[in-house]
Formats: sequence, structure tokens, C-alpha cells
Amino acid sequence: MFHVSRFVPDPDVFSPRPRVIRTRHAAVRQQQRSIPDIVVDGLLDFGQPSRTPDGRAWRWTFGKRGWARFSAFVGPAARQLDRYRHAYVITSDDDVVLTVAHGWR
Repeated sequence: MFHVSRFVPDPDVFSPRPRVIRTRHAAVRQQQRSIPDIVVDGLLDFGQPSRTPDGRAWRWTFGKRGWARFSAFVGPAARQLDRYRHAYVITSDDDVVLTVAHGWR
């Protein structure tokens, strides 16, 4: 017999949010740039928002603390996702993902 424990998320680490809505442009760019869904979700959950220069959208990036929290949440798979540390997501004011890209430093 197997013992199955129920997963209870830590509210300080995991905050459930509605499903992400992506524009067709964002879906195409995400596929072209090979950025996995877990990175986009991680950016929106653990990333740091800032206004774009024109002030019409939000840019989500991983800061040091955000990346550390994301890595702790993902676990050992974070080593394989390290290449996406500088990726970013652009969202509208109503939280629709407009585009996804690599941020090269």
C-alpha cells in the first residue's frame, strides 16, 4: 500500500494565480525562443515588475532574490534553467502576456 501525502503549498513561496493569458505573438515568440512555460510562470510568480520606458506595459525580470526563490521552488531542475535567468516577460496592465524574450547581459 502506498502512502500519498497531499501537497500543501507554502503561501510565502507559492501564490496561486489565474491561468496566464498569452497573445498569439507571445506564444509564437516563446516557441521561437525556446523559453519553457515554467520560466514564464516563474517570472510572473517570483519576478520583479518594472514599467517599460513608454509606461504602457510591465516588464518582469528575475532579481537575485526572485531567482533564488524560483530556484528553491523548482529544485534540482533549476540548474538546467539557469540559461533563462535573464529572460523577461512583457505584460499589459490587465496581465496579458504580450511577449517573451531573452535578456542578454
